[in-house]
Amino acid sequence: MGEAGNSGVNRGTMIYRTLLLSVGLPLLLGTLLVSLFPEWKLSHYPIHAMVEGVGAFAALTIAILMVIMIRLDHLSTHYIWAATALIGMGILDGFHAILQSDNTFVWLHSLATLVGGTIFAAIWSPASWRTPRRQQQLLYLVTISSVLLSVGSLLFQESLPLMVENGLFTRLSKLINFIGGFGFLLAASYFIYQFRRGGGMRSAQEYQNGSLVFANHCLLFGVAAVLFESSVLWDAGWWGWHLIRLLAYLTVLVYLFILFKEDHGRLRKQAVSLQEANDAIHAMDGFLSTMSHKLRTPLTSIIGNSELLAERESDQEQQ
Repeated sequence: MGEAGNSGVNRGTMIYRTLLLSVGLPLLLGTLLVSLFPEWKLSHYPIHAMVEGVGAFAALTIAILMVIMIRLDHLSTHYIWAATALIGMGILDGFHAILQSDNTFVWLHSLATLVGGTIFAAIWSPASWRTPRRQQQLLYLVTISSVLLSVGSLLFQESLPLMVENGLFTRLSKLINFIGGFGFLLAASYFIYQFRRGGGMRSAQEYQNGSLVFANHCLLFGVAAVLFESSVLWDAGWWGWHLIRLLAYLTVLVYLFILFKEDHGRLRKQAVSLQEANDAIHAMDGFLSTMSHKLRTPLTSIIGNSELLAERESDQEQQ
């Protein structure tokens, strides 16, 4: 009872820390940037392209690692939603990074937030839906749709809805980001719920760590969507939530690389154990072979003499 109580307290403490680090501090940072530097702006497309390009690359790398780990049964199948969402976001943000048209790149960024948040929120769906075939279909559907949306946005920029007007975000752009941010917060509540439950990935501790990491990831994206509402294109707050999104990507990327390293270490230990077991088996085979050879000659003599005695018709007592 005492250990269970302490575990519950520790989980509660970690959740509060998560909320503080992933919600409280980013909101405070965004508010301070807007308050302290209200007139500051940096309209610099190359820096923006670098930040978004790193984020897009991280998103796609994370998604690929997650799909591999799901196939190897190192991650639960519900993480397929996270992997799929990151693929969609990575593609849309990648195209968003190369643009120098304010309206179009805000459109693609907003779509990335909407797609990512909506798919992340679908993690609440029943486990029965996540068959291997449906997982594969989902990955293909989101990948192809994201590429088509990105290419279509580049080809038909004049037909896109107005997302920026006089440097300010329109109601539509704010609404799209709000919906996406709300989806991220829903997904964060799922991961927090899973963390409180405990459970098993490869182990209970890994499962809890993974849930907490992805809760942080979704909370950071949710906060970035909230800060979008109060920011202006190229101002300090605008750059602030870009850095928050980048931090969200890098947090998960580092965690997955740590998991891969730990899995590699476990596989090496298992390989060493198997080699030691094989060596023991070979040694036992050699021992049995030697003993068989050593015992065969005397046993053959004993058996032969016993058969000769059995064939003779003489007194049993004399034999």
